[in-house]
Amino acid sequence: MQVFLLPKNICKKGIRIEYIVFICYDRRKWKEHSHMRRKSAGKKLMAVLIAASLALTPVELTVAAEMETEGAEATFLAEESGDTASSDPEDTAETETEITDGSAATEEQETTDTDKPDTGNNVQENAETGAMESGEEAPEGTAEEEDPETPEAAMDAAEALEECEQEEENAAFDDGTKDAVQASAEYSDGKFTWVLDGNGTLTITGNNMELTKNEISESALEKAGIDFSRVNKLVIGNGITGFDRWGMWNLKKYIKELEIHGNAGMNMPEQCFYDVPNIESVVISGAVDVPRDMFGKCTELKKVTLKNGVRSIGEDAFRDCSSLESVIFENTVLEKISDGAFWGCSALSSIALPDSVTEIERNAFFETGLRNIQLPEKLTLIGGGAFCNCKNLKQVQLPPQLKELGEGAFFNCENLAQIQLPSQLNKLGGDAFRDCTSLDKIDIPAGLKQIESATFCNTGLTSVTLHEGLTKIEDWAFHDCLKLKKIRIPKSVTDIGELALGIRYNMGNGAEEVIPGGFTVEGYTGSAAERYVKRMHQSENLYHVFFKDVKFVSIGGQTAAVTNISKTKISALKTRAFTGKPLTQALTITYGGKKLVNGRDYTLTWKNNKNIGTASVTIKGKGKYNGSVTKKFRITVQKNAVYTVSRLKYKISSADTSGKGTVVFTGATDKAARKALTIPTTVKIGGKSFRVTAIGTSAMSGAKKLTTVKIGANIMTVGAKAFYGCSKLSNVTIFGTKLTTAKTGANAFKGIRSNCRFKVPASRVSAYKKLLRAKGAGPKIIVTK
Repeated sequence: MQVFLLPKNICKKGIRIEYIVFICYDRRKWKEHSHMRRKSAGKKLMAVLIAASLALTPVELTVAAEMETEGAEATFLAEESGDTASSDPEDTAETETEITDGSAATEEQETTDTDKPDTGNNVQENAETGAMESGEEAPEGTAEEEDPETPEAAMDAAEALEECEQEEENAAFDDGTKDAVQASAEYSDGKFTWVLDGNGTLTITGNNMELTKNEISESALEKAGIDFSRVNKLVIGNGITGFDRWGMWNLKKYIKELEIHGNAGMNMPEQCFYDVPNIESVVISGAVDVPRDMFGKCTELKKVTLKNGVRSIGEDAFRDCSSLESVIFENTVLEKISDGAFWGCSALSSIALPDSVTEIERNAFFETGLRNIQLPEKLTLIGGGAFCNCKNLKQVQLPPQLKELGEGAFFNCENLAQIQLPSQLNKLGGDAFRDCTSLDKIDIPAGLKQIESATFCNTGLTSVTLHEGLTKIEDWAFHDCLKLKKIRIPKSVTDIGELALGIRYNMGNGAEEVIPGGFTVEGYTGSAAERYVKRMHQSENLYHVFFKDVKFVSIGGQTAAVTNISKTKISALKTRAFTGKPLTQALTITYGGKKLVNGRDYTLTWKNNKNIGTASVTIKGKGKYNGSVTKKFRITVQKNAVYTVSRLKYKISSADTSGKGTVVFTGATDKAARKALTIPTTVKIGGKSFRVTAIGTSAMSGAKKLTTVKIGANIMTVGAKAFYGCSKLSNVTIFGTKLTTAKTGANAFKGIRSNCRFKVPASRVSAYKKLLRAKGAGPKIIVTK
C-alpha cells in the first residue's frame, strides 16, 4: 500500500490544510488519481483520507512546485507492512524510497501515542529535501502542533476535499480554464457563422438562409465549439431570413437577452419563444412582423424594445408577461396593437404608443397594471375590452379623432375618475364604462346617436350631460348609478330602454328598486322621457317594488308634429369612378314642392365612399323633420385607368373587383433614382386585390441605377424594352413559371449587365436561359435555380 501526501488548499472550519493524505493500493495508478479523475478513482479503489490514523496533524506547508505540473509535485511515499510501522533502523533502511518525477521521497513512520514524532517538522524537512533534489528551492514553511486527528476529523477532511473540488470546478468556469469550455468561440460552415464572446453573447449571422433547428441544436453548437450553458444572450444577426420554432426551443432555458435584427419577409414562427423561463430583455428591429403568441407567458421578461421599422404586433404576442415593466417603440411603423397583445402584463404601469398607431384592438391591454397611457393623436378605434380590468388607471386623454369605443373598453377600471369623450365619437359600446365606480361625471358628445346597454351601469356618476341629436338610451344604460339623482333628456330621444334610468339592483333580495332618495327625469311633455316614467309607475317586478319615486318634471311642451324625412323626395345617386379620395355627390330633397336646406332641415352622413364597392349616404331629419333614410351608390374602376401604389404605377387590364381583376405594371414614379424593384404578385387598389400579370412596354427602360429586380409569380407577359438600357442590373429573380418567348417582347432585357445573374424556378432553368438570351440578355448571363 502506498501513502501519498498531496498538496491541496482546503479551508474547513477555520483550519488551513496544505497537505492531504491519500491511500492508493496500486502506485502505478498514481498518475490517474493525481488529475481530474480522482473522484472516480476514489470510488474504484476506495481511497480514503486517513490523516488521523497516520497520527498526522493539520499543517501549513508550502511547496515551490506547481500542482498543475506533474513533474513539480512533491510526493511522499511510505510502504506499510503490518498493522504498525517499525521503528527499527534496519526496517527503516529496508523501507522503499521512491523519487517521483525527479523529486526526492522520504519516509514517514507511524508512532505510538507515547513516542510521537514532531510530524510538522518531519514533513517540512521531507518537502524541502524533495524540492532541492528536484533542482528547485523549497520555500519556508511553518508547522503547528495539534492533537492527532480522530477518524471523525479525517471524514471532515474528506468532506472538505469534496467541497474544494467543487470550488475548483466553479473557479474553472470563472477563469476560463475548465476543459472543453471556451470563453469565446467562432465557427462558420459557409451558410451560417456562430460567434460566442466572453460575455456569453451568441451571435448568429447567415448568407440569406433560414435558421432551422439543426443549426441551433446542441450537437451543432458543440461542433462549433460552443457550450450551450455559456449562452445567456442570443443575437439573430444579418443574413438570417427566418428561424425555426423548435430551434429556438433548444436555447430557451439559457438565454436571458434576445436581439433580432430582422428584414422584410423574415419568417418568425408563432410561439417561438413562448413560455421561455429566463428571458428578461427583448430587442427587435427591422421591417418585421412580431407573430402571434411569440413571447406569451415569458414571466421573467422585463423590457421590450421594438424599433427601426417593426410593422406589427401579433395577437397575444406578449400575453401574460407578468414581469414586463417597459415597452419602448423607436421609429416603428405600427398601425395597430393587436388583440390581447399585452393581456395580463400586470407589472406594466406606463406606455407611450407610437404616432403611427390608429387602432387598439380587443383586449390589447386587458388586466394590465397601467397607471398612465399616452394615446396617439391619429387613433380612431379602441376595441372591446381594450383596457378592461385596468384597476390602476386613473385618467385617460382620448384623442380628438377617436370615432369608436368598443364594448367593455374600460370595464371595471375602478379608479378611473375622469374621461372626456371626443366630439367625433360616433359609437360608444355597451358596458364601456361599467363598474367604473370612481367616474363622477360625463358629457355625451352631440354626434353620438345612441347610448348602448349598460354603458355606465354601476358607476359613481353624479352628473350626466346629454345633447340634442341623441335618439336612443338602451336598457340598463345608467342602471345602479346610486349617486345620480336626476337627468335631463333631450327632445331628440325617441326610445329609452328598460331600467335605463333611476333604478338600482338590490343585492339583498335580487329586486330592482328606485335609487334611494328618489330620482328625477327632466324632459318634454309627451316625449320618450315622460313615457319612460309612466311606464315605471305602471311596472312591478317579481318582488312588487313600485317605481313611484321616479318623478317626471316637464321642461316644456313637445314640439308641433314633424314630418318623417322618408316621406320627402330625394334625387337619384349616380355610380362614381374610383379616385382614391372620398366621393360625395349633390342631392336635392323636396317636400310638398319645397326644397329642403342641408343643415337646417337635414344632415348627411357618407359611409364607405372612398374605396371600390358600395357607398352610402344617410339623410337625417332635423328641426321640422325627423327620422332618417339611407341611399346607396356604386364606386367602380374603369379599364385602362392608371393608379399609383407605393410609387409603382399600375394600369387596370380587367376591372373585375371580385378578386379576379388584373393589372399591368407600367413603371415607377422614381424610376431614375430607384435601385431595387419588386413587382408583387398582387396589389390592392381601392380596397380590392388585383393580380399583377404583366410588365408593360418600356416600363423600366433607361433606369440607370437599377441593380436588383424581383418579378412576381403571376407575371405572364413582359413588354418590349421593359428593362432596356438598365446597365447596372445584375440580379434578377423570377418567381413565376408562365413566361414564354411569344409573350416576351423584343429587347426586353437588352442593355443590362452582361454577367447578370437570374434566379428562376428549377423546372424552367433551361427554357428561361434561351428566352432571356433571345430577348437581349446576352450570352454571358448566369441562370440558376
